[in-house]
Amino acid sequence: MKRILKGRAWSPSWILAALLFMALSLGYAWISYCSFAEWKGLRTRLQVYADKDFSPSAAVPAEGIADMEAAVSKLIDGHGLTLLSWHQARQGDGQTLMLEGSFASILSWLNDWQKEIPNGSVTVIEWVPTGESTVITVEVSGPPGHAVKHKKITESRS
Repeated sequence: MKRILKGRAWSPSWILAALLFMALSLGYAWISYCSFAEWKGLRTRLQVYADKDFSPSAAVPAEGIADMEAAVSKLIDGHGLTLLSWHQARQGDGQTLMLEGSFASILSWLNDWQKEIPNGSVTVIEWVPTGESTVITVEVSGPPGHAVKHKKITESRS
């Protein structure tokens, strides 16, 4: 401390350490800011659904679901989603679907799955936001004893 007060210069290693510490501090602050901004954006999009009741509906008994393929197609069409791929899951009786649509449409589709197919399940495999739309890959399966059949995509994509 006496050296600094007497006007002696700091050694280059102290200056380099101080600059490195300042750069790391700025980097940490920038990453923290970006994380906060992403969280705030996601929170804003989910705020629309904050007061809604998402409990599964027991109005449709599992025995009443005759055609799972029609139920899945109805849900996809009803939410304005684009079906990119539909194929047999690697394990089990389920199917793997790849869908594209807006964030709100996909979230609504996931919530309505339990209303349409009460004992069915949906497992999100991958969720990729791409600008205005979102691509999601899910594995769906119907209630026990009701397998989701494979659907061939007849529309050609341009």
